[in-house]
Amino acid sequence: MGEATMTEKTRLDALEAQLRETRNRFAVGEATRADVAQAEARLATSQAWPIREAYFAYAHLPPNLQIVGARFYGLAQFVVNELPDCAERTVVLRKLLEAKDAAVRAKLPEEGSARTMIGHTVFDPDKFNTVSSSLRSR
Repeated sequence: MGEATMTEKTRLDALEAQLRETRNRFAVGEATRADVAQAEARLATSQAWPIREAYFAYAHLPPNLQIVGARFYGLAQFVVNELPDCAERTVVLRKLLEAKDAAVRAKLPEEGSARTMIGHTVFDPDKFNTVSSSLRSR
């Protein structure tokens, strides 16, 4: 089991223990239903992270691009762990994924390979300008 996977398991174990403790405190009147709901939500959110984690994977990238990918992976983990699970957080993750893809493409060398990378089509400004000009002249 890798270090990141072990850390995630440790985090899930801690959140499960926190949920049990909160439920026990609720049972004796020391916690509210809202406290239990928040503990449940934190656990559910952490359990969902591995699904989203695949979008920010970077191990498949060449070493010079892994540096960029790793930064965005860490930021995505921060967003999932620190922001409440809501529509805005989803927007943050979507925009972060777009930014990560752009940053990785920006790090590519200029010669030819910048137009296509690892099965993804990259925005070609020359084609865009040609299409834009032809649309404006109509």
